[in-house]
Amino acid sequence: MHELINSLQQYHHEKAHVLSQIDSLVLEIGKREQSARTELRALLESFHSGAESAHHHNEELILLELRKTAVPIHRLIENISEEHAAFHRILGRLNARVVDSSISCEVVSSDIIWFARQYDEHATAEETIFFPAADNALSSDAWSRVEKAWRR
Repeated sequence: MHELINSLQQYHHEKAHVLSQIDSLVLEIGKREQSARTELRALLESFHSGAESAHHHNEELILLELRKTAVPIHRLIENISEEHAAFHRILGRLNARVVDSSISCEVVSSDIIWFARQYDEHATAEETIFFPAADNALSSDAWSRVEKAWRR
């Protein structure tokens, strides 16, 4: 795989670890509600950060170049930009819900589990469909254009 794709995959690996931490905390939320909510909010913030925005920007750079090729683009990949925007909106609402003590632990847990599944499915589609397609289809000139606009 191209080195830029490797860096995107490394980011996904790091986020998978955070999702694992979130899963563990969701199980604890009923037992130690306030501290678990605080920890969950901190973990969720990592999905609503500048690093997350840069990561999505970089994936979308690759998608723009892939659209210039003759390679057919899978429907799951075609909607990456919309999914990135949706995750941003969802996380804003989810962070607010986590700290709102009027919302039950069960509801917060359910919302977080739903988000984690959606994010994982999204990353899996990128890893199994998008990244291999880009790696196979993009020319060295296309990768150069991507690298010039890449956010670190």
